[in-house]
Amino acid sequence: MTDGRPNGFPGDYTNASMRVNPGTCDPASNPLIGVMHQWAGGPLASGTTAGLMPATSTSVNGNDGSTAANATGCNMAGGNLTAMSQDLSKMPTTDIHSNSTTGPYSVNNPYSPYNSTSVNVNNISIPRWIEVASANALDNQGTVIRSNNTLKPQVYTILLEGNAGAKRPNGSDSVAEAGHEPTMQNDTDSVVRTFWGQQTAQTKGYFVDAPDPSQLCAAFNSIATQS
Repeated sequence: MTDGRPNGFPGDYTNASMRVNPGTCDPASNPLIGVMHQWAGGPLASGTTAGLMPATSTSVNGNDGSTAANATGCNMAGGNLTAMSQDLSKMPTTDIHSNSTTGPYSVNNPYSPYNSTSVNVNNISIPRWIEVASANALDNQGTVIRSNNTLKPQVYTILLEGNAGAKRPNGSDSVAEAGHEPTMQNDTDSVVRTFWGQQTAQTKGYFVDAPDPSQLCAAFNSIATQS
């Protein structure tokens, strides 16, 4: 379940070329792996970006207040996450699961904030690019999952609208695509139909839209009826 586009992704910044001052920030080049986020409230041209947070968590509260391991000597160490841009020079072109962060979802989507563009990985201080990179990684991971011909997993997705964080894309819906919702093939939007055509061989899932929090129960019940 999600309220729209992802606002962060886990990446590997161990290579010295990923850091502004590798001589002082993780000088031993120990594994520097963590999540980069936009904290601007949306894919904006300016605003707060933050990281690196641990890529995994043992708590339901997540890791928003802590810094990833091995950030020795970095400005972002000790939970000073908004100093990330002083330490990192760019985003990786793939996340830690080898999913591309540069496309092709954003390239094939003409709607804002994608605008049919590949991600500029050098602009880590711009919230928009982090969010678009995250959406690409999510979409590519969905492709990997749905293309598993051994498990043939079905992906069920719920989109929560009606709150301050809701970011339902105009036209093509990345959440519906993640679930490979069959109704995409008859959508009135040609972009959505194109996405459907690109993944017809993949396992089909199910997508439910909850316009506001009061309708979440109905959304979960709808998911529960699927076989």
